[in-house]
Amino acid sequence: MKPEPLVSRLLVKTSDAALMLQVSPRKLADLTARGMVPAVRIDGSVRYAVADLESFVRSLPRCTGRGAGGDGDGDVPRERGGK
Repeated sequence: MKPEPLVSRLLVKTSDAALMLQVSPRKLADLTARGMVPAVRIDGSVRYAVADLESFVRSLPRCTGRGAGGDGDGDVPRERGGK
C-alpha cells in the first residue's frame, strides 16, 4: 500500500518537514531553536504541524528583481567583485 502524501498529515517528522521545506534537518532545527518554525513534542519525539510549515513559508520575503534566482541553498548570489 502506498503511503499517503505528506501534505494530508497534521504532523510530520523532522526529516519529512525538512524535505517539505527543502532544507537540511540541521537547518530546520536551527530555525526551530530561533523560534521561526514551531515544533511540538509527543512522548519525546519532535513533530512539525504542516499548517505551521505552510505559515512559515507564507511569511518568507519574496525574492524579486535582479539576482533573485539564488543557487538553491537559500543564498541570493552577490555581484561579482562586490560586497
